[in-house]
Amino acid sequence: CYGQAQAQRARGAQNIDVFFQAQEEWCRLVDVFAGTPIPFVQFWHWAKGNVLREGSSRSVSRLFCTGELTAYLLAADLSYTGVVASPTCGDIAQVIASPRSRFGSYKCLVNAKLVDEAKDASPMNVEDMLLEILTVLQDRLPAHDQQLIVLDPIMIEHTLCKFQRVQCNVQSMAKKLANQAVKK
Repeated sequence: CYGQAQAQRARGAQNIDVFFQAQEEWCRLVDVFAGTPIPFVQFWHWAKGNVLREGSSRSVSRLFCTGELTAYLLAADLSYTGVVASPTCGDIAQVIASPRSRFGSYKCLVNAKLVDEAKDASPMNVEDMLLEILTVLQDRLPAHDQQLIVLDPIMIEHTLCKFQRVQCNVQSMAKKLANQAVKK
């Protein structure tokens, strides 16, 4: 479970039919690419998409409780299986810089002043930063280490996201320590 806990996740078993209903759509998507990997961004859009279900007047998630982040993580996992194409830095940038998404990895780039959100937060500029980070790591890490961690655009995104989390935790801890020092 990613993000905030959602009450509807507890009722997931009641919505299991949604996944079976999505099977036909999944088979059609796979058939369109006739044995070749589904493009990463296209799969991401498909997985997070909404559909109109039989007996419903409003659209609902194609895959129950699958939003921007879960769809991205599913696309990333399926890219390692070969069902979805391995993403480029451009693909990752398109996803994390999406105005609706603004993933933690994107926020890390902004907080580190590698991307100026007000000026150059376009997917192209985010892609340039991701490529630069990937290139630096490829130049500095031994090939064996790169293989161990599967150094690729997905790993760069995951790493940037962790920096964002660490930064939030460090700031929170610093405030707690400062408050404790004031009380003494």
